[in-house]
Amino acid sequence: MQRKFNFTGRKRIARYKVPISCKTHESGVYTFRLTGLDFEGMQLPKDASVFIEAYYRTSYMRFDFGTVASITVPRSTLLEQIPEGVVPMFRVKIVKYGRILAAADRITPNLPDEQDKDKMSLLPVDFMDLGSVVWKLEIGDDAPLLWLNNRIEGIPQIARSEPVFLSLVYPEVVRRILETVLEEGRLTDDDSDWERRWVNFVKNLGMEEPPEGIGDVARIEKEGWIDEAVERFSQKIQARENFVREILGEGQ
Repeated sequence: MQRKFNFTGRKRIARYKVPISCKTHESGVYTFRLTGLDFEGMQLPKDASVFIEAYYRTSYMRFDFGTVASITVPRSTLLEQIPEGVVPMFRVKIVKYGRILAAADRITPNLPDEQDKDKMSLLPVDFMDLGSVVWKLEIGDDAPLLWLNNRIEGIPQIARSEPVFLSLVYPEVVRRILETVLEEGRLTDDDSDWERRWVNFVKNLGMEEPPEGIGDVARIEKEGWIDEAVERFSQKIQARENFVREILGEGQ
């Protein structure tokens, strides 16, 4: 019989405090590595058990990582029950006497740099002191650049995997970039231009080529095209669903 856990009163572990990376094993499936866990300030019992779970749709594996006071890496972290080539999501649970004391879910693992070395980033990210501002989008002639506030602990991981950040920030980033792209005279047919790469990106979401022209009618058509592109992007990242799940706790 599958053991059931009680989620009542659990604490939330920030995803950036669960650094997980995946790489392809010679068997073709992924294996994962946990580079550290940070439970500082959470006041968790030292003898509470630590579990890491990998999942994709109905596929699921659980790994015993010892206790809060003594993290023990299993001899094998091979994700043999996850379909080959699929990068799973992860969750961590701190459990004592069948009760979940703390948890983090929907953790996106880091992948080896070589898997992305041939890909041209649509949105480079850099870090600087932004004062009280969390993020800033800078759009120049070369490409858009997303600045993140380096005074925020764990901001690289937050920007990569925290659902609330993704839900609130990235649709607005896409909107601002597309508004710039559709400025008269910016868009060409050259696939090496960053403007064309962004249009191709949203076309892969099912959009048609953006409207052209100037004047009030063209402006309204372009605004509608941008609205639809942002909607499709938001659907892709499940912005509303993730926001509701994280803020209101629905669907848990």
